[in-house]
Amino acid sequence: MTAVDKIDRFIDRNENMIYRIGILFSFIFLAIVIPAHHLIQARAQLTESELMHQRYVDEKNIEVHDLNLRIEDISAKYQKTESFRKEVNCLAENVYYEAGTQGKDGMLAVAQVTLNRKKAGFAPSICGVVHQGCQFSWVCEPYKQPIPALFNRAYDIAKKSFLNGVAMAKLNNALYFHGDYINPDWSSKKFITQIGQHKFYGEK
Repeated sequence: MTAVDKIDRFIDRNENMIYRIGILFSFIFLAIVIPAHHLIQARAQLTESELMHQRYVDEKNIEVHDLNLRIEDISAKYQKTESFRKEVNCLAENVYYEAGTQGKDGMLAVAQVTLNRKKAGFAPSICGVVHQGCQFSWVCEPYKQPIPALFNRAYDIAKKSFLNGVAMAKLNNALYFHGDYINPDWSSKKFITQIGQHKFYGEK
């Protein structure tokens, strides 16, 4: 009997068993392949979604970056104008003559009141606010040559405050101040706080 005959006889005797094994393997194959196919499809869709999201984020980041560059360019050009230099210098003078020896917080506080006054409409410009009558006493006093080191510090504070539009946020509503060595009748105004040698007030 040849090997082929033996195989045929084995198949004839075990046909049912072979058929069942075939069905079992078919089920195993389908149980593995079909979920794997769906998993691959789902992962492909997720990857595509992730790529689209990343592409959107990248595009927005580029737009924001370009916008920031344009803002920086406009700001740089504005800082070269005579109007900018004049406004910052007026603010620096007010900061210097009102609080030049009081430290950083004292200077920031004066800068904030000056900015607040412009925003509230006391005058259309910083220079207008500073030189509005004798609202700030130094304006009506004899001119004194500033000390360069102190004025440079006041100028830096004035420039940053002017560009940011805010110097000291906690004084957002402050419009007035006076030295703590005097006691005017300001009962019509709302006391906010004292910083350095100045007491700050807002409208009631």
